[in-house]
Amino acid sequence: MAYSVEYIASELQAEFFGDGDLNIDSVAEPGSAGPRDLALALSPAYAADLAKGQAVVAVVWPGADWQALGLKAAIIAPRGRLAMARLTGLLDAGQDWGADIHPTALIDPTAQIGAYAVIGAFTVIGAGAVIGRVARIAAHVTIGAGAVIGEGCVIHPGVRIGQRVRIGDGVILHPNVVIGADGFSFVTATPSYAETARHHLGKGPVTVPDDPTWHRIHSLGGVEIGDDVEIGANS
Repeated sequence: MAYSVEYIASELQAEFFGDGDLNIDSVAEPGSAGPRDLALALSPAYAADLAKGQAVVAVVWPGADWQALGLKAAIIAPRGRLAMARLTGLLDAGQDWGADIHPTALIDPTAQIGAYAVIGAFTVIGAGAVIGRVARIAAHVTIGAGAVIGEGCVIHPGVRIGQRVRIGDGVILHPNVVIGADGFSFVTATPSYAETARHHLGKGPVTVPDDPTWHRIHSLGGVEIGDDVEIGANS
């Protein structure tokens, strides 16, 4: 989708100069920008690269002589990375989440699904789980029994959410995040070598427990994530 320079500047809350009616399709590095790209020349270090590309519009630093740079229009960005955040948010087409619950999703009858929630293919939702309004859950997600997902959450493919996990509103979980897995703790009947080595900083005697059996310490609780948290892929 194309946007005019004037509209982009208003969305960036920034000042523009030149032809505000020029249309932009995408953004690019100054050296590789085409005539319908918005070049990101956020500091004087990018000035030379503008001449290598074909951009006629750029986001430039305060005080830049945009006409001398060969531009037909320029958007002034006092804080370049903030402008980049707003600009990428404007141009991001996002993922196609669909508008309903996919027929291959396996949802326990006791789970509660909020209005306008989207649930992708082959997702499994356990007994008593609660999915908030307008939540967007992608394909191949597992949500354990008793888990609570807040309103407006975005859960990307492959996420695993364990039992009794509580996730607040507006949370974004990127692909393959795991929340609420087992704590993976073990103990022997008498102190193991790992315990004595830790206690003596590796300088004490080596001991072998009479019973080397490892006993699992079970994880009985859950994990709670607050509102507006974003967790990166594979965390």
